[in-house]
Amino acid sequence: MPTDHSPTHARDLQRFNQLKALIIKRRAFEAAHPYPPYCLYKTDFNFTDVHGNSLLHYAAALGDMDKLRECLKNNIDIDRKNNLSQQAIHLALENGHLAVAQKLFMENADCSDVHLSQCQRNPEQTAWFKEAIEQWLKAAFPSAKNYRTPRCTGQFFKQKGEIHPVSLTRVAETGNTSFLKSAIRQHALPPDVVNHLLVVAAANGQLHTVKYLLEEARAISAPGGTTALIEAVKNGHGPVVDYLLSQNVAINQQDSLKNTALSYAITRHDKGTAKRLLALGATCQHENLIGNSLLHLAVKSGCPFLSDLLGLPGFADRRHHRNMYGFTPFDLAVQHQRDEWLPLLAEGQDLTAIKQSAAYGHPPVPIHQAAVLDNMLYRLKLNYRDTRYFDHDGHCHGFSFLHSLYADREDYYFATLRLMSHWNGSEDDLFKPLNPALPQAAWYKNLDELFEQWTNDLLWFQHTQLRTIDSLRQTDRQNQFDLIKGSSQENSQYLPLYVEPEHNRDEQGKPVNYARGEAELLEILSYMTRMPSGIHFEFIGGGHTTSAYNKKPHSLAYYDSNFTFKLQGNTHAQAVIRKRLDWVEGAGTQARYLITAFCFQKDVNELKLSTFTVFDEQEFPKSAAEAMQFQQHSANQFTPLHIAVMTRSLPAIKRLLCDGFCDIHARDRSGRSALKMALDSHFYDALGLFLTSPDIPLDELSGFIRQAYRTNEKDILQAALAHPKARQLIGLLLEAIQKEDLPLIQRLLSQAKIDVNQSVSDTLPLIEALQTGHEGIIQTFFNHGASLFITCGYAKTPLKTAFLSHSRCMDVVIARLNGNLHRLDATGMAAIHHAAEQANALALRKLISAGADVRQVTAGGKSVFQLLGDSSWGIHDQRECYRLLIGQYQFDLSTESDRQILQQLLVKLALSYDEHVYQLLLRQCRPEIIDGLRIHGQPFLHYLIRNRCLAPLASLLAHGVQVDPLSEDGNTPLMALIQATTLPNRHKIIAMFIDFGAEVTLKNNQGKCALLLMQQSTDDHIRQIAEDARSESPLRMG
Repeated sequence: MPTDHSPTHARDLQRFNQLKALIIKRRAFEAAHPYPPYCLYKTDFNFTDVHGNSLLHYAAALGDMDKLRECLKNNIDIDRKNNLSQQAIHLALENGHLAVAQKLFMENADCSDVHLSQCQRNPEQTAWFKEAIEQWLKAAFPSAKNYRTPRCTGQFFKQKGEIHPVSLTRVAETGNTSFLKSAIRQHALPPDVVNHLLVVAAANGQLHTVKYLLEEARAISAPGGTTALIEAVKNGHGPVVDYLLSQNVAINQQDSLKNTALSYAITRHDKGTAKRLLALGATCQHENLIGNSLLHLAVKSGCPFLSDLLGLPGFADRRHHRNMYGFTPFDLAVQHQRDEWLPLLAEGQDLTAIKQSAAYGHPPVPIHQAAVLDNMLYRLKLNYRDTRYFDHDGHCHGFSFLHSLYADREDYYFATLRLMSHWNGSEDDLFKPLNPALPQAAWYKNLDELFEQWTNDLLWFQHTQLRTIDSLRQTDRQNQFDLIKGSSQENSQYLPLYVEPEHNRDEQGKPVNYARGEAELLEILSYMTRMPSGIHFEFIGGGHTTSAYNKKPHSLAYYDSNFTFKLQGNTHAQAVIRKRLDWVEGAGTQARYLITAFCFQKDVNELKLSTFTVFDEQEFPKSAAEAMQFQQHSANQFTPLHIAVMTRSLPAIKRLLCDGFCDIHARDRSGRSALKMALDSHFYDALGLFLTSPDIPLDELSGFIRQAYRTNEKDILQAALAHPKARQLIGLLLEAIQKEDLPLIQRLLSQAKIDVNQSVSDTLPLIEALQTGHEGIIQTFFNHGASLFITCGYAKTPLKTAFLSHSRCMDVVIARLNGNLHRLDATGMAAIHHAAEQANALALRKLISAGADVRQVTAGGKSVFQLLGDSSWGIHDQRECYRLLIGQYQFDLSTESDRQILQQLLVKLALSYDEHVYQLLLRQCRPEIIDGLRIHGQPFLHYLIRNRCLAPLASLLAHGVQVDPLSEDGNTPLMALIQATTLPNRHKIIAMFIDFGAEVTLKNNQGKCALLLMQQSTDDHIRQIAEDARSESPLRMG
C-alpha cells in the first residue's frame, strides 16, 4: 500500500493510535478493579472515541489491512455506525480502499445503506460493487413478478418497512432497465414510486434508465425532497445532466435543504454545468434552508470560478447578505481562510488586520443537539456511566426547555453549548479548571462538573426514557420543574398560561384534533405574539420540539436545537412558522402540533397579564353576526372568545362575555370550546367569569368549582350556587360530603335543589354520605328524599352500603327503615340479606332485634344462609352470623327447601367445625335426615372421614345417627377409619365407633370385616383395640 502523506491520513492514524492506547489503558484498569461499575461496562475493541469511531472505522479509512485484520480478530462489530451514521465499509469506499471494502464485504458487512454513489472515488470499486448488487438482486428477485418479496435475505436487504421497494431502488441504482420495465408493466406502479426511481437512477448516472423512466414510464421530478437534475448535478453525472436539460426539466426546483441544481454545480466546482444552468434561466438570487445565498456556498466550498460569478447581475450585491446565523460570504471567507477571495469580498478593508482577527481560520463551534449529545454520551461512557436514559432519537424537548429557562441569559446558554460541543474527548481537559473569565466558572469548577449538571437537566426535561423512574408525562413541565428546582429557584416556578393536553378529548368525549397547517399555526402565533414580553412558547409536533421567547410584542427569539448556530436576532410569527415547517422532517400541510405558552414566576409582575387586552377596540365584534363572521374567516375556526382565552386576556374575556355576541358553545377546528380551552389551561380567572353566564353548563366546570372550594374561594362558590344551573353541582356535593361540610351540603340541597338521587361517577350522594358515618349528613339526605333502595350500577345501593362490615350508620338507617325492613332494593335484596352477604354479625343482631325476618329470601330466591356461605369473608366472621341465624331460623322439615338448607349447613359447618354452632344446628335436625344425606354418592360419615374432617363425628354419633352406613364398596365408617392409615388421632375415633356399637363382624364386598382388618393391621395399637374388643364385648363378636 503506497504511503499517504495527506493531513486526513495523518489525523486518522493519530486517532487510531490514541483510541487503541485508551482501550489498553482501560482494560488494564478494569482488570485491577474487578467490581462495579467497571465490571459492568467492560472495554473491548468496540469501544469508540468521541467521534463515534471504532478502531475498525479508522483502519478502513486508512486502508490498512493489517489493522483491519487485528480488529476482526478481536470480534469487533463490523456494522457499528459512528456519529455521522457511517460504517467502516462506507469509509473504505469513500477513501477508495477497494481491498478493504471487499474484505469487509466478505465478512458479511451490512450493505443496506451502502450505495453506488459512495463508490465514485474509484471506477474499479464502482464496477465491483455494482456487480455485487446485481448478483444479490438476481438471487433475491429472479423476476419482477414478486418484486416485494425476496427469495433470500442478505447484506443488501434489511427489512425496514421502506415506502419504496428495495428491489426497485437497487435496480434503478444499477441501471437494470429491463427489470424496471417488467415491474412497471406488470404492477402499474404508482407515480410516487416511479418518480423516486427516476431520482435514484439520475443520482447513480444510469442514463439509459433515466431515459426510459422519463420518456416511457412518464416519471416526473415532483417537488419536495429532491429532483433527478439535482441528484445528477450533485453526483457529477454530466451525460445525465445534459439529457435532462435537453428534456427541458425544471431547473429551479429545490430539495429539502432548499438548494437547487445550480447550488450543487457551484459546490462541486462544475463551471460548465453552472454556465449552462444560468444560460437556461437558473435563478441566482434564492436562499437555501439556512439562508445561504449562492455566494455563501461558493465561498465556503472554495469555488474556483467565484470571480466569474461576481460578475453576474445582482450576484455581487449578495456580498452583504447574512444567512440566518448572521454570517455574510465575507465572514465565511475569513472563517475558512479563503485568502484568494478576501480581496474580492473585503471591499477595501485591511487584509492584514483581517488575518490577525480572532475569526480568521476559526469556524464557529457548532451547537446543534447532535454535536452536544455526542460529547455528553461519550463522557458518560468514558466514566463507566449508565447510558440507558439517553434518547437516541434526540433531546429536542430537553434543549427546548433549557433554552427557555436561560432566556434572560441567552448568551450564557449558547456559550455553554459551545463549551460542551468544543470538547475534544480528552479526559484531562475535562478536569482542567475553567477560565475564571468565563461566566460558567461562577457555577462550575471544571468542564466535567458542567457536563454532569447539564446532562442531568437535559435527560430530565427530555423525559422520554424515564418512565421506569416516575409517572410524569414528557409534556408535564410544571411537575418536572417543581420536583428538581432548588430553594434559590422558588421565584422561577413554571406557570402554564396556555396548554393543549396531549391525549385530550373534547366535551363530547372525542379526541381533540390538533392537525394544523401553515395558516392555522400562523394565526395562533400571530395572536400569541401580541402577549406581553416575557412569554415562552413551545411547539411539539412532527417528532420535534422547538421554542420561542417573546422578547417584545410581535418579536420572537426562536430556537431549534437542530440549528447549527444561534439564530441571528429576533423574528416574527410568519418566519417562525415557516422555519418550523421547513425544518421539521415529515411535517406536511396538516401535521399534529401541540402548542404551549408559559412563563416563570419571577416574570409575572412585569407581564401585567391582568390588564392585557388582545384586541384593539375596532377588533371587538359589534354584533352576533360579526362574531360569527370572525369565526368563519378564522383558519382555526376561533371565535374572539377562543383567542382571548388562548392569549390569557382577561379584560377581553370580560368584554366579550358582557357584550354577549360570541357563542360560548362554539367549537374550533380541534373541537374545543373557549370554556374547554380555559379548563385545559387552568385559567381560573376566566372560568370565574364564565360562571356569570347563565348558558354555561356547570357540569363542565365541576373540576374548577371543586378546586375553588378546596382553596376557599367564596366568590366562586357563591356565583356557582346562584347560577341558574346550580342543580348540576353534584360534583361539588360529593366533595362537600367527603369533607363532612354539613352547612354547604344543606345549601346545595336547599338552595341549589340538587337531585339527591342522581347517580354520578358510579356512586350516589347518599352512598358517599353513608360512608362518612356522619349522622347529621345522612339525616339531611333522608330529609331531602334520598332513597336507600336505588342503584348507581355495579350492584351498589345505599342499603348495601349501610350494612358493610365497617359501617358506622346502621342505627340511623334501621331507624329510617322504621318497620320497612323487608323491602327489597334495586338489587333484589333486603337489609338482612346485605348484612348476611357481608358477614356483618353486629348488623344481623340489630336487624333481628328490630324485627327482620331471617326466613326472607331475595328476589332471586337466595336465603340468608346461601348469601352468608357465598360471602368472601373468613369463617371467623361467619361463625357468629351462623350462630345468630340458626338460633332464629325455625326449620320446617316438611318443606324440601328447608331440608336442603339444613343439609347444606350440616356439610359446610362440619368442614369449618365449631361445636357450639353445630350443636345449635343438630337441635333442629332429626337423625334420619342426616342418615339420608349423601355427598357425591357417599354417606355423610364416609364423606367426613374421606375429607379428614373428624371433629363433628362425636357430636353426630351422640345425636343418634346411624353408626354403620355402608359405602359403595360395602365398608362401614369403622372399616374406613381402620384403612385410613394417615388420619391423625384415628385410634380414639376407632375406639369411639366401637363404643357406640359399630359392627366389627359385618363383611364388606371383599369379604373382610372390621375385626379382621384390625387384626391384619401393621399398627400395634389397632391390633390391641381388636383384642380388647373381643375380651370386653364377646356378644359383639357374634
